[in-house]
Amino acid sequence: MNSVYAGIEPVVGFCMFLVYNSKLLKQSLLETLTRFYPFAGKVRDDFYIDCNDEGVHYIVTRVNVSLLDFLGQSPGDEMIRRLIPATYAVFLKDWTAAVRRSSSEIVHPSFTGPSLFPQIPSLLDKCPIDFSKINFPSQRFVFSGPKLAALKAQTEVLISECVPSRFEVVAALLWKCVAKAASKSYESSLGKPFNLGMIINLRGKNCVPKNSVGNLVWRGLAQCKLSPQLEPKTLVHQIKKCKTEINDDFVEAMKE
Repeated sequence: MNSVYAGIEPVVGFCMFLVYNSKLLKQSLLETLTRFYPFAGKVRDDFYIDCNDEGVHYIVTRVNVSLLDFLGQSPGDEMIRRLIPATYAVFLKDWTAAVRRSSSEIVHPSFTGPSLFPQIPSLLDKCPIDFSKINFPSQRFVFSGPKLAALKAQTEVLISECVPSRFEVVAALLWKCVAKAASKSYESSLGKPFNLGMIINLRGKNCVPKNSVGNLVWRGLAQCKLSPQLEPKTLVHQIKKCKTEINDDFVEAMKE
């Protein structure tokens, strides 16, 4: 098992115990880093990347466990965060293609984000919020494939709308359950706004390339009124509405 550390979070890859495979991984990593040059820099003050081309640490570790046994475990949030950081998804896809020597699958990242959304100088002096000092209770739920399929089949939608996605039906279910619990605990808030915040990917919208690198996301807000009897159909509709509102015109307006 090979671990490559870029900045703070590790990227983890697997290979057989052969020197050739390790050399291939190292060479393909070198090629990939030339395209994803910020990943060869260092994170400064948890705020920006210093592209100093120092490269990354390449560490080879042998473990007595099969890949099947490892992936069969039920990973905790910390393991998922370290193994599959969201910002490395495109990087890993490109590295995998480089290992396979599949030139048609190699991703050519776009770093046009700063030109589309120029930096605001006044924000550079402001330190990011240290969320590690804030207590955010969280809980993780796991939905199996058959359960998700059944949930989608049970969820009605408006005639004018397409079949809901897995995200939409799960988000609507959780939203409904939280609203029902909140209605009992906060009866005085019944009928007041009880909105759902979600992250919308801006890639592929208007002039934002799908292979863009960076935090090209926006917070969407699906809206409803607090009630113990919210219908999943209504909540799915609000989620779809929120997603469609962040469209090409919305992104164009953000640039102005």
